[in-house]
Parts: sequence; C-alpha cells; structure tokens
Amino acid sequence: MTSKLRLVDRAEPLPLPSGALLVADARRPGELYDVVALGDAASLVEAKATRARVGLSVAATLLIELHLLQLELVDAGFPLPAPPSVAAPARRLTAAEADYLRTLTFRRAQAATPAPRASVPVRLLPRITPTVVAAAATGDLEHAIAWEVAALLGGRTIAELGLLLAVDADVGR
Repeated sequence: MTSKLRLVDRAEPLPLPSGALLVADARRPGELYDVVALGDAASLVEAKATRARVGLSVAATLLIELHLLQLELVDAGFPLPAPPSVAAPARRLTAAEADYLRTLTFRRAQAATPAPRASVPVRLLPRITPTVVAAAATGDLEHAIAWEVAALLGGRTIAELGLLLAVDADVGR
C-alpha cells in the first residue's frame, strides 16, 4: 500500500495571525464578545479611548451601552439619571472584576490601537446598528466609564442600573 502523503519543504513558517481581534485589555468578565464594525465612528471612538486611556473595545462598548440606555429611557419617558457615586463595592468582587475595575479607575498611559472594529458583548448585538454606533460615538466616554464603575460595583450592567435608578426616581416623585 502506498501513501498519498508527501512532505513539503517550507523555508519559512506560515505567519501567525495578526491578533487584531485578540483583546489584551481587561474587560467585564463573564461576557461573551463578538465583533462589530465601527464604520465612520472608528476614529472618534479611538480618539476618545486614547484620551481616556482605555482600550478601543472598552470605549466602544461603554459608549454604545450608555447610548442604548438613553434610548430605552427616552422610549419609556424617563430622563437619564446621574450615575450613583459609589465608594466601595456592594459585594465581594472576583479577581477578574477587580482587574477590570482597576482598568477603569487606574488607567495607564496608552493609545488605543486603531481598528475599524471593536469587540462588544453579544447581548448588545441585536440592538446595534450603524446609526446607534455613530450616535454613541458622540457621547461622553468619562460619563460612560462612571456608569460602568457604578454598575460593576453594584453587580449590574449599565442598562440594569440605569433602568432601576430611573424607576426608583419615578416612584419617589
């Protein structure tokens, strides 16, 4: 029996993947991520991420999530409440959550890597459109980071925390 396999001499190994979609930045743990195109908003999100010293995907995620919260609140007839000032976690953080919190609060000097795409939580994908991305990119990233820190310390997402605060404020009227 003869084998149909043959050896192929290759002087150079195949190049490794670029890693363009691999993420080195800490992100909210426990989330599944997928890639979304930023379109014309990519340079604006990149500039805001660099100014805030966070990764491009973190910046895009927080801007999009806060914008989606604002859209939901407008549809429900509620104003966007201010993010709560939280001095300490309401619960014990996991090591990954603590690492993510450090990324958001003790930001190292870094420039966001230019990319036309960002990885975002899959829970956001059904509501992301090019219009949402463009509008979200004009938002205040520092405000979105404050929302994310408060949400993380409370064990919630930005959307969960924002909707609870809006309902609580409405009940208190």
